[in-house]
Amino acid sequence: MGCVLFFQGCSKDSTIHQEDGEQVEQVLLTYEFIVPYIESTIVSTSGVFVIDDTGSILGGQEYDHTAEQTISVTFMGDPDARYHVNKYDRIEDYDEYHFGTYLDISPGQYYLGEHSEFAESHNVVLNIENAAVGNDPIPNDIVYTNFHGGYSVQNGLIVNGIVSNEEAFYISFKKANEEYPRYHFIESVTSDIEENIDYNELPFAYDVMNITIPENNHADFRFVGTIGTNTSMIRREYFTEGASSYSWGLSGSVFDRMRTDVSYRNGSRGYTYVYNGSTLNHDITIPDFDFNIDEYSVTNTKISTSGNYSGYLSHYYNLNYETTIDFDYWIVGKASEIIEIDVSPYLANFIEPLPFSINDMVLNIVTLYKDSDIQSNQSLPEDLINGPEYENESLVETTSWYRAYE
Repeated sequence: MGCVLFFQGCSKDSTIHQEDGEQVEQVLLTYEFIVPYIESTIVSTSGVFVIDDTGSILGGQEYDHTAEQTISVTFMGDPDARYHVNKYDRIEDYDEYHFGTYLDISPGQYYLGEHSEFAESHNVVLNIENAAVGNDPIPNDIVYTNFHGGYSVQNGLIVNGIVSNEEAFYISFKKANEEYPRYHFIESVTSDIEENIDYNELPFAYDVMNITIPENNHADFRFVGTIGTNTSMIRREYFTEGASSYSWGLSGSVFDRMRTDVSYRNGSRGYTYVYNGSTLNHDITIPDFDFNIDEYSVTNTKISTSGNYSGYLSHYYNLNYETTIDFDYWIVGKASEIIEIDVSPYLANFIEPLPFSINDMVLNIVTLYKDSDIQSNQSLPEDLINGPEYENESLVETTSWYRAYE
């Protein structure tokens, strides 16, 4: 998960505030939000605001990602009080709003995404010779990284596609009559490439990933490899009628680390297991924490939890079909034995211009998280503002309820 740098901005100036007959010292509190430049063809507007428990806006502004900037929010406040962050993205081309409230956020510095630009790209063509001789089958299991293209088998095996500048490229081929796949690796693509490759001279990928999971009626396996600073989906397999295990071969020495992302579901209850590191074999069990939803109302959601976990996410969406606006909303909070949510104060000053009301929203998803990589000085809500990073060995497990599968 993302690293957050915390500080509590204080000045020599402080005030004594009278509250319910008690004197409360107020100090200068500072939040900084770092907005990166992100090149995109999608027109969107974002916003970040600090609010208190009543929903009063203490500072913030709308922004876009056309230039890097820093948004500072500074105010006099009680250092022991709870303050929250509202963050949203409005996709104007599609009339979509993606809105999140992150509860109990400490003053500090937060990064709202990573710098991103369109990269130069290069053509990669691989002519695979001797891929099939006589009755020997052409490889039927082909996986690759950082590649936009495909392959054809009409005249032998030809791989043709596009790779971004300076990115690594890994591709493997598996024949039905061979125990292990063979692979080809290019460390950095800096120009157009066309290679003639003898299939029989390709090295075997002897490392095998073995995944086992509990009984389920739907399973999804995703594998993401990292080489240097390049991260790319290697392969994805999903089973609409469930699966108990999955295995595949790769050359583990090529990758600096591997992210294994497995999700499985039984009815309306779903589970995920996201591991980042060098371990290839995973015997996955149902998480040792759980919850029960006692009240489903958008203004009175009540959830009873059990076991140790890091935090929760409660997701809602607009059920008013008379409007074309797609509005989804989530609240992220710290772990608690009893979770009680009323979205009204968090949305009151933001939803008013929209052609629907809070009562048009329904509870859609509830998720509990257990994250081994969350540091002791930060919480799940603070961590998720920044978005996930996968630099350290880590394991994230979740258990969820889905309205759609009730």
